[in-house]
Amino acid sequence: MDDFRYDPYLKLYLPLWKLDGASFMSQDAYGHLCTVTGALWRLDGRIFNGVNDVITVPHHAALNFGWADSFSFWFWIKTNQASGDYKNVLGKGTGSPSYNALIHNGYPSMYLGNWATAARCWSQASTLVNDNVWHFVLMTYDGTKVVAGQLYYVDGTASATSAIVDTLDADIANTQSLTIGSGSGFDALAATIPEIGINSRGLTALEGQNIYLATKWRYK
Repeated sequence: MDDFRYDPYLKLYLPLWKLDGASFMSQDAYGHLCTVTGALWRLDGRIFNGVNDVITVPHHAALNFGWADSFSFWFWIKTNQASGDYKNVLGKGTGSPSYNALIHNGYPSMYLGNWATAARCWSQASTLVNDNVWHFVLMTYDGTKVVAGQLYYVDGTASATSAIVDTLDADIANTQSLTIGSGSGFDALAATIPEIGINSRGLTALEGQNIYLATKWRYK
């Protein structure tokens, strides 16, 4: 059993490589009831077609965060999407204070912001993950309301970031569903995703490396 699953700060955990139904419960303390549109299941995860495939996680207060809160997104992904606008890995909310883990032109990217007020905090890792091999991505935010507080680790190694915009003004709280693969105001992603987690605290580099080492045997 993977030790990270017992983290009390784990708000969402989806081992998609074994969740093969049209709906399923997340494997965390909350048991979110998730529904699938498309996103074909295979033994190595869910395949998203880059058009309209989506997994929907209903709204829960545990998945809302404040600008002053720290939190983390992490996932395994295999994609060869060479270019394109921001592609949604996971996200919660459109047209309101929201967050997204994204792939932008092959690079992991994090968006925190409010479309209505144009207050946002965008950054991007410097490591490409669109070479059609498995990669583990960890994104963390430390609650400092600046891009410098967003950190990235790819395959257990820190990846430098580049800032895009650096202003924030409100909590990331809304009543919209969290979506994986498409939706949430960004373009649909073409990729295979076998595993996703959200923590309500920033994970350290060592913790991220531990998750990477505990799970990478599945992705060869």
